[in-house]
Amino acid sequence: MGLTPSQRRNRRLAAGTALAAVIAAGALGLGIFAKSSDGGATASSIPALVPADADTVVIAPFSEKWWDKVAPMDEPNKKLPELKPAAADLAIENIGYSRSQDTEDHGTPFALPLRLFYVESPTQEDAEKVADWLEHQAASENRTVTVEGDVVVVGSSINSFKPPAESILTLDTYDPDQPADAATMWMNTGREAVSLTGDGDSREARAYADVLANGFGFETGTKWMGTSTDGESWAGEFAAGGVNPESIDFKKAVESLAATEEVLAEVDGPTGKAEVIKPGVGAILDSASFVAGTKHMGTPLETAGTASVKDPLITVTNDVTSWDASISGIQMANENLAERNISANADEMVLSYSYRK
Repeated sequence: MGLTPSQRRNRRLAAGTALAAVIAAGALGLGIFAKSSDGGATASSIPALVPADADTVVIAPFSEKWWDKVAPMDEPNKKLPELKPAAADLAIENIGYSRSQDTEDHGTPFALPLRLFYVESPTQEDAEKVADWLEHQAASENRTVTVEGDVVVVGSSINSFKPPAESILTLDTYDPDQPADAATMWMNTGREAVSLTGDGDSREARAYADVLANGFGFETGTKWMGTSTDGESWAGEFAAGGVNPESIDFKKAVESLAATEEVLAEVDGPTGKAEVIKPGVGAILDSASFVAGTKHMGTPLETAGTASVKDPLITVTNDVTSWDASISGIQMANENLAERNISANADEMVLSYSYRK
């Protein structure tokens, strides 16, 4: 029997342990937030402000191009894509985005994820200027602005920022180094449903865990980190776990999704009784396509032009708004992102987004 993705990865990690120890020792002398000016990798201040349980984290160098790629990832109500910081006289080095579970009680009957946007400047004084600029831009009433050192953290009108008890830097699998002239994206696959439902043990979260295992083929605890030089596609190896093709079983995935259906009412129709059904998480199959070899699950979607790994074991394309609504049970405004495409083999994954016009 061949090695699983985790076993192969552990062998690679073990081989590099001595070198990693030397690098870590040098980093301690420089400080984790040392910023490079020689064109090499740097460590941003942003990760220290990102909750450890985030399911998605993006950090990119600041430019008009990268603002147009990263700002649309945040919730549409903040109106960040409409802002033009590159045209203002502002000192900005990096921007970022994260999504995680919101543990605060806002007095609402439903849970929304904690979605934060980050703007990093060279100094705190520069960050204060960015914060002042944001507070005088359109739709400022839809945003909260907090300055933490040299980083401005932008929350929603109800989700203001509080420093996390544990940041993503506490995770062994997260690499805080930013490659020169490139952006990074982190995904903790098992946390997506928790962020969207606010409860990792809900029926919806458990069904989605089955989709991760039987639909994607992801091993439990799969985490991934990719890089991009243009924001069009993101590629990288799994930091933990990976895709196990033997786990892909679309029949089991469909059964798990069907178990979240609810019969809301039974009515008399012209040809007999009919049931009014709330589809639950199963609604993702109306706006998502799963392809594994010759097997297919869901609804065929347009995937032309999307990037792919070599010899993919699973390819998943989904409408971002419908996907999130199906898992959370909450239909909000259309996301700025239109579709997400994931292509993965045992060790690597490529992810790309299309944007609403």
